[in-house]
Amino acid sequence: MKYCYVFNYREMDKELFELECRQLFGAAPKGKVFVTDVDVSSEHSPFMHEKITVLCSAEEADQLVLEVEQLHLESDAYKVVFLGKRTQVDYELQLRLCRECGNVIEGEFSLYEPKVLFGIVYTDGKWLFGTVEKMDKRWLKHHSKPHSYSYSLPVRLARCLISIAGKNDRTRKLLDPCAGVGTVVLEGLHLGYDIQGIEMNPPIAQDANRNCAYYGYPEVITCMDMTKAKRQADCVILDIPYGVMETADEALQIKLLEGCRNLADELVLVSIEPMKHQLHQTGWRIEAQVPFIKQQFVRYVTVCHAQKLENHV
Repeated sequence: MKYCYVFNYREMDKELFELECRQLFGAAPKGKVFVTDVDVSSEHSPFMHEKITVLCSAEEADQLVLEVEQLHLESDAYKVVFLGKRTQVDYELQLRLCRECGNVIEGEFSLYEPKVLFGIVYTDGKWLFGTVEKMDKRWLKHHSKPHSYSYSLPVRLARCLISIAGKNDRTRKLLDPCAGVGTVVLEGLHLGYDIQGIEMNPPIAQDANRNCAYYGYPEVITCMDMTKAKRQADCVILDIPYGVMETADEALQIKLLEGCRNLADELVLVSIEPMKHQLHQTGWRIEAQVPFIKQQFVRYVTVCHAQKLENHV
C-alpha cells in the first residue's frame, strides 16, 4: 500500500519539519507532497494537511479515469477533490478530472457533507487517486487547557517533539522529566503513546494532572526530583529550564542532562541555546539539531543518543 502526504509549513519551520519526517518516515520529502509506504496518522504532524491512501495511479490523466473506473467504487455520499496547493496542473484539468473520476463512482455526490472524500494528486510525473484523511484538529483544544503558563512550549512544537521521540512506534516509552503543566505529555497521550511525566514542584505537578484529567486522560505526572528517578523510558523529552523567575545556571543544566542518562539512551532536548558543550560533557552524542522560531524567540530541538561511558572524554 502506498500513502501520499500533503504538507504545509512556514519556511522558517522547514528544518524542524524535515527532522520530524526523518523520524516518522525515515526520509525527508523534497517538497510538500510525499509518497511512501509508511503509514502515519494524519494527526501525527502539525505540518500534515491531508493523507491519501492510494488506490490507483497512472502516468496520463485520462488513464487515471480508466483506472478509477476499474476500482468499481461505491459510496452513498462522496466528493472528489484535487489536492496540493501551488500545483502546476491547469485548473480546468483539475476540475475535469474530479468530475470524470466522480462520474465513474457509484452512488450520490455530496458537495457539502461527504461521508467519503476522494482525492487526486499529481506528483513526480504521476497521477494518484485515493481516499483522503484530513488532519484531525481536535488536538488544538490543548491550547485552552485550564492550567497554563506563558512560558509553556507551543502546542504544535510539543506535538512535533512527540513525533520525533516516538518515531510512529506506540511501543516506545516516553518520559518528560520536567513536565511543567503537561504540555508535552498531553500531546503524547492524545496520540496514544505510553508517556509519563515528572515534575518536582508540587503545585505545578498537581496542575499538570488536573490538565490530564480535564481532557479525560490518566493522571501520569509524578511529583519528584527527576535526578532521583530510575531508568524507565526509551526516550526522554527534556524542555530544559532556562530561568523565568531565576537563572538556570550551567551546573543545573549539567545535573539535568546527567539525570536524563539514567532514564533513557535517547534524548530529545529543547533549549534556548545549542548546548553542545554541555551535551558532550554529559556523554550525549548529537544526531541532529534544528531551530524552532516563534516571533523573536528561538528554541533549539536536539536529538541525542547516549555514548558509552568508556568512549566518552
